[in-house]
Amino acid sequence: MLLPMPVRYGWQRTQNQPSSMDWRKNVPLAGTAYTWDTNLSDEALLEFYEVVRDDPEFAQSHLSVQGLSISLALFDKMVAFHEGYAWCVGFGTHFFVTYRTALGWELWEARKQELAELKQEQDEQRRIELLLFRTEDEFRAGQFHEAIAAGDFTRAESILADRGLARQTCEFKEVRDWFFQFVTESAIRLFHSFPDIGPGIRFLARFERPYWEYLRFAESRRFWKKPSLPELRGILDAASTRFPDNPFLFKEAALFLVRQGDLEGAAMICRTAIAHGLRDTTKSGFIGRLQRLEKRIKREGSQVSPLDIAKDAM
Repeated sequence: MLLPMPVRYGWQRTQNQPSSMDWRKNVPLAGTAYTWDTNLSDEALLEFYEVVRDDPEFAQSHLSVQGLSISLALFDKMVAFHEGYAWCVGFGTHFFVTYRTALGWELWEARKQELAELKQEQDEQRRIELLLFRTEDEFRAGQFHEAIAAGDFTRAESILADRGLARQTCEFKEVRDWFFQFVTESAIRLFHSFPDIGPGIRFLARFERPYWEYLRFAESRRFWKKPSLPELRGILDAASTRFPDNPFLFKEAALFLVRQGDLEGAAMICRTAIAHGLRDTTKSGFIGRLQRLEKRIKREGSQVSPLDIAKDAM
C-alpha cells in the first residue's frame, strides 16, 4: 500500500488530535446504525464518520444475495484525517478503522517490508536446512548399506536408529512426517536385510510404535524372507509383551498364525489372552476360538499348510 508523504514531522498534538487508543470492537455510533472496530476515541470516530459519510463508495458498500448470485461492494480506502490517515475497510453497517499519523504509517510500512524480507530469509534458511538434512540422511543410508554388505549388522542397526531419531526430533514438521513414513514403510523393509528379527523388534520398541506395526513387520518378513515359525512367533511375542491388555492385537496375531498354518502358535496366543482376561469381538471370545483350534489340531495336527490367500479369494 503506497501512502502520500507526510505533511510534516515533529508535529504537536492539538486539542482535536485523535489519540492512539487500544483497539476496540463493535463500537456503536450514536444516531447511526453503524458499528466499528477501531482505535479511535468516540469523539474522533464521530468526526471521521462525518468525513466519509458523503463518500458515494461508503454509502454504496454492501453485500447482496440474489438467488445463487452474491455481490460485494467493499469500502477500502485510506482517508486523510487529522495529522495522518485512517484506513477504513468494511461494508454494510460494520467497518474497521485504523488511525495512524503519517509518520506512524511510514514506520508501519517499513516494518512490513522488514518482516517480508525476514520471512524470505527464513524461508531460504529453511530450504537450506532441509537440503542439509536430506544430504545427511542419504549419507547415513549409504553407510547402512555398506555395513550390511560388510556383515556389520551391529553398526547397521545403529545407523538405522540414528536415521529414525534424526527425523523424529527435527524441528521441521515435514521432516517429522518423513519419520512416520520411514518407520512405517522404509525401516520395515530395511529390517529384512538383517539375518534375525532382533533389530526390528528393538527398533519398534525404541520408537514406541503401535501394535499393528509389529503385525506389519511379521507379515512383511513372511513375504520377503520366508522365516521360520519361531521367528514369526517371536515378533508376536514381543508385541504381546508390550501390549498385554490389547485384545485386538491377540485376535489379529492368532488369525495371522492360522494363516501361516501354525495352529499351535495361534492356540498359545489364545491361552495368553485368556490368562490376561481379554475378550475379542466374537460371541464366544478367545475361549471359543481356542476350543475350535484345539479340535482342529486333534484332527489335522499342530501345523498345516499355510493359507493361499489369493487362491481363497478366487
